[in-house]
Amino acid sequence: MNQTAELVSRTEDEMNTHLNETRVQISDLEQGMADSVGRIEGLEKNQSVMKGAADKTQAQIATVEQKVAASQSNTQTLQSRVQSLGETQGDLKSKTTTIESKVDTRQRQIDWMQRQIDWVQQTVGTFAGFSAYLNTNKHYDQKTVIVFDGVIYNHDTWPRPRDYNPNTGIFTVPVSGVYVFTFNVEVNSNFVDIDIGAHVNLMLNSNIKSQAIVQGLGNHLSSGNTAVLDVQFGDKVFVSTSSHFRLHKLYAWRTTFSGALLRMN
Repeated sequence: MNQTAELVSRTEDEMNTHLNETRVQISDLEQGMADSVGRIEGLEKNQSVMKGAADKTQAQIATVEQKVAASQSNTQTLQSRVQSLGETQGDLKSKTTTIESKVDTRQRQIDWMQRQIDWVQQTVGTFAGFSAYLNTNKHYDQKTVIVFDGVIYNHDTWPRPRDYNPNTGIFTVPVSGVYVFTFNVEVNSNFVDIDIGAHVNLMLNSNIKSQAIVQGLGNHLSSGNTAVLDVQFGDKVFVSTSSHFRLHKLYAWRTTFSGALLRMN
């Protein structure tokens, strides 16, 4: 019995020691979650020792087993909390990575746009302009862009396409600023058909900025107009027929469209 009592006493002392260590470790876990992983490993080792001792003296130290069970429950609760915290940290890390990726993408877009701006400023410099004419006699329906397919001058902005497109008749503003645009149309009624004429509009995107009309009996009748416009990068400027005539019969060569940059904004 003395040996059993000593064994029980020694076991209780060991268990009390382990329980005290566990309490200290639990207190440390609650105070500092930053080193929670290392402390939990220590708790698991202590728990294993306590469980081994409890198995050997289960019949004799029921009270100690209850304390150990309570300690195990607390440890499991802490483990669950730490695991939950780890999952939360993992989720935050994933979201942070996603945000960083989006920031990097946006920064690359900003850098690309800045390079484009720098390139435009370098290549366009302080001038942009064009001059074109109608290469052949053509008939145009109402509200149709006139394609001035003969190019007299088209400012070189290599490697970017030239700003006036002779395939569409549209001038795309390469740099914001104040521009002057002039246009002229010619018709020929041969002193026969008074209905032969043309009514055209200078268009800035979808807005009419200037007009010219020519109609009457005679040869080589012409009309034109000029406008000074404050335009922005990417705006479209072109000459279009209006709805005043069913058919616009334009003569070549002296039907022209020109534009030039006066100053940058």
